[in-house]
Amino acid sequence: MTQYLSLPRIEGPIWLEPNEIITIQTLISEAQEQLVTLENRMNEDGADSELASLKSLHAVEIASLQNIVSPIRRMPPEIVSEIFRAYCAMDSGNAAHATPKLWSEIRVQREGYRAPNAADSDIATQWLSRSGDLPLDLNISLRMGYRGNISQAFLAFSHRIRSLEVCLPMEHFEPFIHLPKSSFPSLETLIVDFRNRDPFYFSEELQSQHPSGIEIFSDSRQLKYVEFTEAGDSCLLENIKFPPDAVTSLKIAAYGCCLDQFLSLYFDTVRGMNQLVHCKIEFPRRQFEISDTSKPIILPFLQSLSLSEPNVDTGYAVAFFRCLYAPLLKDLHLGHESQSHTELVKQLAEFRARSAVSLSSLHLSYFLGDIISGEDLIPLVAAFPSICILRISNTGSSLDLRPVIHALVYDPTSPGPLHLPNLEELYLDANEVEEEEVRHLIQSYWRPINENNAGANEFLSDVEGGGSRVRKATILTYTTLANINYFAELAHESALHGIQFEFQL
Repeated sequence: MTQYLSLPRIEGPIWLEPNEIITIQTLISEAQEQLVTLENRMNEDGADSELASLKSLHAVEIASLQNIVSPIRRMPPEIVSEIFRAYCAMDSGNAAHATPKLWSEIRVQREGYRAPNAADSDIATQWLSRSGDLPLDLNISLRMGYRGNISQAFLAFSHRIRSLEVCLPMEHFEPFIHLPKSSFPSLETLIVDFRNRDPFYFSEELQSQHPSGIEIFSDSRQLKYVEFTEAGDSCLLENIKFPPDAVTSLKIAAYGCCLDQFLSLYFDTVRGMNQLVHCKIEFPRRQFEISDTSKPIILPFLQSLSLSEPNVDTGYAVAFFRCLYAPLLKDLHLGHESQSHTELVKQLAEFRARSAVSLSSLHLSYFLGDIISGEDLIPLVAAFPSICILRISNTGSSLDLRPVIHALVYDPTSPGPLHLPNLEELYLDANEVEEEEVRHLIQSYWRPINENNAGANEFLSDVEGGGSRVRKATILTYTTLANINYFAELAHESALHGIQFEFQL
């Protein structure tokens, strides 16, 4: 009993012996008598603040004691829940059911070992039926071996689906395939993940049923974002028809792909989306034969491109740039572990000349030292002298970036091999690098203070000889705690000269 008396809040049932209940009831009676006495004094002598405070304390004490001996505290939680649902939750439930926005999004996850539940489909149907006429956002994740039919529940709502994200075996995606091409007029986002190897996949039977391809999305004029992740020995993306001049963002991830013709198939997919603004391709690790790449990939509106090539010397990125024409490209990310950097540099230079592109941002990642050297990165960066932002990240401890750091030192009187006159932001995953080398690089970006201006942070303009355009530099380096003060002081000095220098340990 004493533990309940000291708690400010009690949750759950309380079990008391009969003598404990009598004791608490006695305490309640005594507190009530004291409260009556206080009220009489306040009526006779007037209500001052001290008496009012005592009255409030007694009232709280009485309420706490009554809470402990309340009969509902001795009821099983199941009965309390039923009472709440019957008398309290009904109104809130009705309010929720009458609010369509609460039901316009659904996320379904089912494990493969789970026994099929016939109610899955009914629950999903009831949920979406409460959404009124609002657009729907669906996220469906089903594991291999799931035997339910929940996919069927979503077919009747296809005309209102705005976002469709599915990660499931092909057999559960098949009901969508057989829908007419006018079924998804509101679709804006499509994310499909067939990463698990699926023996069913896009079978010959399905191909015979759809000789012209899968057309369920061909009339989805609002479709802007498409993301496909595939694995296996067939390519579903090849068979899906998208509306012309609609998709503006595309991401392809070909994990574990076993299809020899995948490269030409995916290149053809990109060719068919000539309105692309953003494109990201993660090539497979497996080496495939590169077929004829003479057919150009013309993307007149492409602004950002990311190519990740996780294996050595597959040559996929080289083949892509050999075909590419993208005059508006501004942001380029290369995740490249290949030794064929010489050919890549050549194709980048030819692409820049062919497209007359003026790149703004270049990000190089996963260039490892056992495959490529720091000197090899210099011509890669130099291929785009117009860049304003340069990021070199995830290089691993084996890559020595000191040649790049030396080449990036700004010297307007004697431009080096890596002259980037428009550089404004720099990020380097530099690993082990000497502190003085970092200082030399950062100091070369300092802007001379304008001595004719009284302001402490007034600098000469670029036209007046104010130095480089760099405004922010971030160096990720492995250093000792003893050198933290060194970099902190360098950051402080750099701020006085117009450079935001950040170091990450």
